[in-house]
Amino acid sequence: MRLIGFGRALRLLSLAAPGYIRSDPAAAEDVARLKRAVQSCGRGSWFVDDDCKAEAVTAFVLLRRQGLEAVLNVGVREHPFALHAWTSAAGLCIPDADPRGHAFTPVLTISGGGR
Repeated sequence: MRLIGFGRALRLLSLAAPGYIRSDPAAAEDVARLKRAVQSCGRGSWFVDDDCKAEAVTAFVLLRRQGLEAVLNVGVREHPFALHAWTSAAGLCIPDADPRGHAFTPVLTISGGGR
């Protein structure tokens, strides 16, 4: 993300995140483990930014490459104006969908291999 930017990363999702889905649904424990891994790796990496966009895209790609259903969301709130990105799978959000208790309205939703 740091090298290519968020917009270009979204355009490349179809190459990195396949469109097939396994027949067995994602287990909440597996998604929670992935959430901890993504958040801990982002904090110590110079290559990946430690922000919601990087965490959401990383989680989306990893879940889709495992054949699990995932949805990447980009949301907005009006006052104070802010953008936020998160990936949802198995009822969990990576990172949290409402940080600090602020609700974001989704304006972009990507599922199925970046489509």
